[in-house]
Amino acid sequence: MDKPILNFAIFELPFFIETKNHLPQDLSDDGIEEEEEDAYMVKENMESRIPSSAIYLGAVEDVVENRPNTWITRDEYYIYPLQNNEYDWAVFRISWDDNWGRWEWSSDGRIKGLGVNYKEAARLILYELWKKWQLDLNDSENKSYVNFLNQFK
Repeated sequence: MDKPILNFAIFELPFFIETKNHLPQDLSDDGIEEEEEDAYMVKENMESRIPSSAIYLGAVEDVVENRPNTWITRDEYYIYPLQNNEYDWAVFRISWDDNWGRWEWSSDGRIKGLGVNYKEAARLILYELWKKWQLDLNDSENKSYVNFLNQFK
């Protein structure tokens, strides 16, 4: 079998529609609750746009430490079968960044050459993506990423 072709250039999928995050002017207790409710509605709206042919892979949470601030990111990964001759699969995510307080679409990678094996495609794309990010999978702090990859063995 030929070596799979990977591509990490930014790409758009037809359902990547910009979502508006409404941030309340008043950050009182009621304002914070409203902000959380808006974020939940934005995520729900994004999820409703994902075609049924996309396969939910799971989520990875991470703590970002940029002294003096610390915040949480949550990436919910999906793999999507492509209907073209260029690539077979695309991995994308809905990404939450607690620092910015919003959900965003993120295109991560595409692959050709693995046919219908979505698990192998997901594992290879994510492994190579995280390597590009210089994420050290041998570091115990990144155990959640290793555990995530291991589900595709």
